[in-house]
Amino acid sequence: MKLIRSRDLKSAPWKNGAGITTEIAIAPPTSSVSELDFDWRISRAEIRGDAPFSQFPGYDRSLTVLGPDSLVLNGAVHNPLAPFSFAGEEVVQASLLGPMGFSVDFGVIFRRGLQCEMRILTLSKEVPHRLTVPVHFKECCLYLCEGVDATVLGQRLSPGDSLLFSLQEVESNFVELTCSVRGVVIAVLVSTSTTL
Repeated sequence: MKLIRSRDLKSAPWKNGAGITTEIAIAPPTSSVSELDFDWRISRAEIRGDAPFSQFPGYDRSLTVLGPDSLVLNGAVHNPLAPFSFAGEEVVQASLLGPMGFSVDFGVIFRRGLQCEMRILTLSKEVPHRLTVPVHFKECCLYLCEGVDATVLGQRLSPGDSLLFSLQEVESNFVELTCSVRGVVIAVLVSTSTTL
């Protein structure tokens, strides 16, 4: 189990140099995006203008917009908190739709052949939410969106924090989440045997 504090994250240029991304987790931990030797990578990125996305041949991508503006990819509008997927080698041109002139996205890039699922969880104040994880998913990462604090597996998470854990550590196929205010948590489930 690994608690990832937002304040400890480091940012780096996109693979194509057209923007900045903040890596949250990568597996194996010794792999890198530049070498294309990773199984999966979770990150968030800030977009402040029209830009092409980096290409990742042999990988697939799942993404959700956090806002405030919507994101337009190849002419298709993607509104906040509506996950979508596309092939890593696809040529993608991004632009913004909204009054703020910027947006943040949250995504996972995973090697083709692995299974990955992104879920948007809406938590109510002090009412436990049970996240059920199918047995073929081995790892899970929970990311807290802005404005929500939550407790998961005894760990207290603040906005922007993440919790990475394997189902072996949970010893069941579900985890319970509680929060002090109504908010959104993004769950990323990955079917890989990589050791955390």
